[in-house]
Amino acid sequence: MSTELPSNPVTSRLGSGTRAFRTVRQLAEAAVEVFEESGFHLAQVGDIAERAGVSRATFYNYFASKEELLRYLVLEAFPALLATRETTDETPWQRVRSSTDAYLRAYEQHATLMHVWSEAAARNDEMAGLLRDMRGPFLARTERSIRRLQEQGLASSALDATYAAHALTGMVSNFAYTWFVEGVAYERDRAVETLTTLWACSLGIEKEPDDLP
Repeated sequence: MSTELPSNPVTSRLGSGTRAFRTVRQLAEAAVEVFEESGFHLAQVGDIAERAGVSRATFYNYFASKEELLRYLVLEAFPALLATRETTDETPWQRVRSSTDAYLRAYEQHATLMHVWSEAAARNDEMAGLLRDMRGPFLARTERSIRRLQEQGLASSALDATYAAHALTGMVSNFAYTWFVEGVAYERDRAVETLTTLWACSLGIEKEPDDLP
């Protein structure tokens, strides 16, 4: 499993601000709408092209298939999901809270895409493989963070950092899916504080006076 985000070949090839790039963005936005309305497996390339206001031939100038277009969408969205808002003057508890809040906000922004991708991965080996590949950077970042806290004496040394990273990232991503995709009603501040508490306490991170919400 790779620990680095794969590059997006379409973006690398086209650059930004060009006419071709704008056409790709039209196709991408149209695809999200069509995937949401029809489901990934029933969506047709012709429907995406028509929604984008271009021909099928134009679609195939940029993408070989709807799977390749979905891959483009995922690779464009994932840097935001992986980003954190932690700062060097935060306590460990505050860093967990900042990262959790940033992830949930990014997931909410891309909830439709996450739903489509999950649906596609259930029946498409290529999309399932991409799902596995994209877990790698999350797991690697989390494992590094846990090991660093252990080395500093701020997290329990009894925990296996690899196992803990898998368990904790799974907890937060599954919670985000039930909230933003399945539509379970949660209150944001309470959700962030609960996930933060579960994450921090499971690692043995002690709450300091400055950590009060």
